[in-house]
Amino acid sequence: MVLDLFMKIGIDARIQRHGIGRYTRELVIALSKLDSSNEYVIYINKNSIFTKLCLPDNFSLRKLRVSPYTVWEQFILPYYIYKDGIDVFHATSYLIPIMCPCPMVVTIHDLCLKVNPNWYSFGGFKRFLAKIYYEFMNTFAINKAKQIITVSNFAKKEILEFYPNIPEKKINVIYNAVSHKFSPAPLEQVKAVKKKYGLNKYVLFVGTFNPIKNLLSVINAFSKCKYLLDKGYKLVIVARKDSRFSEPEALVNKLNINNYVIFADYLEEESLIPLYSGADMLVVPSFHESFGLPVVEAFACHVPVITSNTTGLVEIAREAAVMVSPDNIEEIKDAMLKVAMDRGLQRKLISKGLFKIRNLSWELSARKTIEVYKLAISHLKNEPI
Repeated sequence: MVLDLFMKIGIDARIQRHGIGRYTRELVIALSKLDSSNEYVIYINKNSIFTKLCLPDNFSLRKLRVSPYTVWEQFILPYYIYKDGIDVFHATSYLIPIMCPCPMVVTIHDLCLKVNPNWYSFGGFKRFLAKIYYEFMNTFAINKAKQIITVSNFAKKEILEFYPNIPEKKINVIYNAVSHKFSPAPLEQVKAVKKKYGLNKYVLFVGTFNPIKNLLSVINAFSKCKYLLDKGYKLVIVARKDSRFSEPEALVNKLNINNYVIFADYLEEESLIPLYSGADMLVVPSFHESFGLPVVEAFACHVPVITSNTTGLVEIAREAAVMVSPDNIEEIKDAMLKVAMDRGLQRKLISKGLFKIRNLSWELSARKTIEVYKLAISHLKNEPI
């Protein structure tokens, strides 16, 4: 344990969407509720959700006119870190400032693109450039950071496999958590969302169109579930439409199941929670996940889950979900039918899911993160570990 010391902490909150955005937002909210001793500067872009949050006086926002994944961030971000007198900077993804003037903590959410470059969001020469950029930035971040945070023991093991020279004690496993907002929505909200999308019974997918999320297998498996189709089930896909990935919509057309599939696009929490709450099951058989936020969000909303028997999903969902091989469409189909027809299994999965998340809280994650900040600068403050 590191002794108490005052810190001025900078946190990169420019990425707002998907898992990284939710991680950063929930972490900052939790930190703001429990830490009144240290000072925080949150680095944001225009139109940031952080401008709508009511943060305490020891939290300030620094609006930057520079987007992630650009060359200019490597000049502008270090300048303001220096100007703001930051003691420790937390990069919430591998996009660290190379010339950072203070010790850094980096959160490495996963190494999926190192595992399989085909999971990049684009192809051709752009993919080649992105691979070079990712390899350089990820390797630099892991080596340069004083401390690394990752979200599961699986992810820690993967980091050590790809970067065997990194000291194990430098890697801190701090689980993601479930926002307190995620719980069964009131019945009137569930009825409203069902009316909006024309739903009765439905299977839910929450993710992206990226091949890593394995949406095509979900669509194929659902199309084979004659029992579900005959009973009027629909497949609701919560994922931002992406012109780079036209395959999901093309597959729905090819299988002639347009009347049974709803593309709901990306949804914020206030719309997503009622959709979770009314679902008969969540199906997310990803090829690679270090944690899997939709899984624990579904647990919190009392929804049975079908997910992959691989990577970090085993650690997060073991015994609380029906585990399937992500590349076996028949297995995914059989799991859907089993969950739909077995009420006893539904109750069992819901109960075990709630048990799984009992110790997952953003407050606990925030407390552990503060200790990592202290570790990162302990050598400067001459504090014992």
